[in-house]
Amino acid sequence: MEITLAIDTATCIRCGKCVRVCPSGIFTQQKPDGNTESRTTGTPAGNDQENTPASSSKNGFEIQIVNPETCIVCGHCVAACPTGSVEHGDFPAGKVHKIDYGQLPTPEQVLLLCKARRSNRAITSKPVPPEKLGLILEAAHRAPTASNSQSVSFTVVTDPKKLLEVSDFTIRTFDKVRAKLQNPLLKPVLKPLLPGLYRYVPVFERLKRNHLAGNDPILRHATALIFIHTPASHRFGAADANLAYQNGSLMAESLGISQVYMGFVLSALQQDPKSLARTLGIEGRIHAVMALGVPAFRYPNYIDRKEVQVQQISTSAGNTPAPGHSRSLLHRSMSKEDITYRLRGDPESKSNVKTQAYSNGHVPGYRINRNLSGPSASNSIAHPPGFRPHRRPAHRRGQPTPEPAQESVGRRASPKRRRSLPR
Repeated sequence: MEITLAIDTATCIRCGKCVRVCPSGIFTQQKPDGNTESRTTGTPAGNDQENTPASSSKNGFEIQIVNPETCIVCGHCVAACPTGSVEHGDFPAGKVHKIDYGQLPTPEQVLLLCKARRSNRAITSKPVPPEKLGLILEAAHRAPTASNSQSVSFTVVTDPKKLLEVSDFTIRTFDKVRAKLQNPLLKPVLKPLLPGLYRYVPVFERLKRNHLAGNDPILRHATALIFIHTPASHRFGAADANLAYQNGSLMAESLGISQVYMGFVLSALQQDPKSLARTLGIEGRIHAVMALGVPAFRYPNYIDRKEVQVQQISTSAGNTPAPGHSRSLLHRSMSKEDITYRLRGDPESKSNVKTQAYSNGHVPGYRINRNLSGPSASNSIAHPPGFRPHRRPAHRRGQPTPEPAQESVGRRASPKRRRSLPR
């Protein structure tokens, strides 16, 4: 594919933003010392500029384009340019749109949407309006993809007969698995090898009974299915498809549409990945399935999830600590009763005390109290009963290494080997 890429030097303000965002390092800019700079080295300090096409002055050196054939057509350069000076053949003026950040939802609104999203299986027989289906697909399509491959495709099924075929396929596949697991010849061999799988045998039997009774235990009477698939050769197909699913799921929640992740269907596809794809005319590999429907009601409450488990491995929260002040290099994830982390002696305010609590149930009784008061920082660590902390060698603690003891003639060479030295 031929890439058409150029820079309008008349309007370019040489801010270097295209250099910084290009993942392929196509844009370069000469530094004041004569070296060439690309995305890997960043832009010189002071060359960043607000998103306003202001000024006729040039901020830096001229932008150069190298190896344009390596472009992955992500559009970062065009989206980042404040003056529209990057001319890309795949992104004409009609495909570039200004962003009004004032129209974005607040962080609190986004978080509330994430909290409110649930898999609502109380679905009515009303069809999902086509315009809402279109918005869900648009949101899913906007999800990022590896190397900007944009290989994710969607198959929407609203035909009741096809929906029933999906349920039949899932139940039929599970029934075959159940028959193999209960085979009297195979069971003595498989059960020791797959003990976790045998707990699903009663589940498969229950699903089959409910399906034959017309209760639709697989799709839960969903009126639409979205199959998300990629070419079989795509290495990151599963990741890309599920990123798309989450985008579409949040859009569906905002539209008041129930969405349920079809784990049973995907499990059946793992056993038989081709027959359902042929029935639906899908080429490639199916990675995610979303069931949609108009809910009978919406949840009036959201429920808190379990305590978040976070392990942070970092330097100080922010910039390099001031001289004479040390910071924790490892923030472990522990319960509020287990760990208290204090910072004292802030250079700006000596009375400042910060306390942070973390959660980690597998290290009970571990507590760290750090009182940092300038150069003479002291640490006190309380460990669980019976815990013996590792003591570093003397030379690692800044103490002189003791001279090794000299052996006398006739002394054993090693306590493990009872052999005397020659006399």
